[in-house]
Amino acid sequence: MHPLICIQVLKRQEKFYMKSNIYILLFITCFTLLTISCDKQEPLHADPPKVVRIRFAINTTKPLEFVYKDSVVAVGLVDNSGSNTSATTLLKIEGQNGEIQIREKGSVNIISTRAIETTPFEQAFAIYYDGSKIYNQLITYQVKGYASSGELEFLLDGNVIETASSAIDKTLTVLINENTTRELQVRKKGTTDILITKILTSSPTSGQSLSFFFDGTSMVDNIQINPPANMANMAINAQFKSTITSTLGVFTGGNAIDLVFYTRNKTTNVIAKASPEIRITLPTNGDFASFELPPLPGANFEYKFDICARGLNSSPYDVSAAAVKAIALNEGKSTLAGTAIQFEAGQSKLFLIKDARQLRTSPAPISSIFIGQITDLSQYFK
Repeated sequence: MHPLICIQVLKRQEKFYMKSNIYILLFITCFTLLTISCDKQEPLHADPPKVVRIRFAINTTKPLEFVYKDSVVAVGLVDNSGSNTSATTLLKIEGQNGEIQIREKGSVNIISTRAIETTPFEQAFAIYYDGSKIYNQLITYQVKGYASSGELEFLLDGNVIETASSAIDKTLTVLINENTTRELQVRKKGTTDILITKILTSSPTSGQSLSFFFDGTSMVDNIQINPPANMANMAINAQFKSTITSTLGVFTGGNAIDLVFYTRNKTTNVIAKASPEIRITLPTNGDFASFELPPLPGANFEYKFDICARGLNSSPYDVSAAAVKAIALNEGKSTLAGTAIQFEAGQSKLFLIKDARQLRTSPAPISSIFIGQITDLSQYFK
C-alpha cells in the first residue's frame, strides 16, 4: 500500500479511538453522579449534646463516688447523725441517654448504676447505702417499750442494728426498696431465741412502730395507753403475773384472777370495800387488760385492792405446805409501797402487778396474806 494511504488510515483509527474513550469516560462520569444522587445523604451536623441537672439525696455509711464517662462528677458523704446529705451535678448527655456508675470512694468496683435521660432537665435520685447494698427509700420505725431485766438486741434481716435495756425509746432508720419488705426481730442478748418478729413495709415512710414490754422471759407487744372513754374516770392497762413459787405459798388461781377494790381515807385511815363492787378480771399469762376506775369521794382518798380467786372472795393461794397454814384476805390493809392507786381523772396508766406474801400477826392466829404491788410504767409509753 502506498505510504500516504497508510498514514491516512492510521489517523482515522486514532480519531475513532479518541472518540470511543471520550464516550466511555462520559458514561462512567454520568453513572457515578447518578449513584451518588441516589445514596441517602448523612446530615452535615450531629445532634448537639443535652445538658441535664442531676440531684442526689444520699444516706450512706461509707463515702461514695458518682462516675460518668470515667470521671467522678459527684460524691456522697457520711453524716454520722444519720441525716441525708445531697449532691448536684450538671451533665452533657450525648445520644439518647447516659449512665452514672456508683462506687465506694477509692474502689473501682461498681455497686450500682442509674440511667440518665436527655429529658427532663431536672432529674433526682435517692441513694441509700448500708455498706453492702444500695436502696432507693428510707423509712423510720419507732421502738418504744420497757425491759424489766436483761438487754435486748434488734436485728434487721438477721443483722444486729441496735441494743437497748430498761426504758427504750428509739427511732430506727431503715433502708428499703420501694414495694418491698424487711424483717425486724428482737431477742435477748446472749440467746438465739426470737422474742418477736415484725415485717417492715416501704409505705408509709413513718408511723410504723413496735410498743412492747419484756419481763425478762417473754415479750408482749401492741402495748397501748389510751385515754378513758369517760374523762371523769382513770384508764388503766394492767398485767398480772404471780411470782409466788416457794413453800411459803403456791399460786393456784389458774388462768385468771380478780382484783377487788377498796377505798381508803388517807386522813382517817378508814378502809371500805368499793360500793358498788369494783371487780376486774386479769389474765395470768402476761397479757394486758384494760379497765377504768370511777372517781373517788374526794382528793384525800385512794384506791386499794385485793387479789382474789376469779368470781370468789377467797385467796388464790395454797399454804398447806407452809409453816403458817392460816390464810386471810388483805382487805386493802397493806401499807407496803405499790399497794395503793392514786386517782387522776382523765389520765391513763400502765401497771405491772406482782404478788408478794406478808405475815399478819394481829388478830390471832398468825396468817399469811397475799398482796399485789404495782410498778407504774406509764412514763415510758407516753
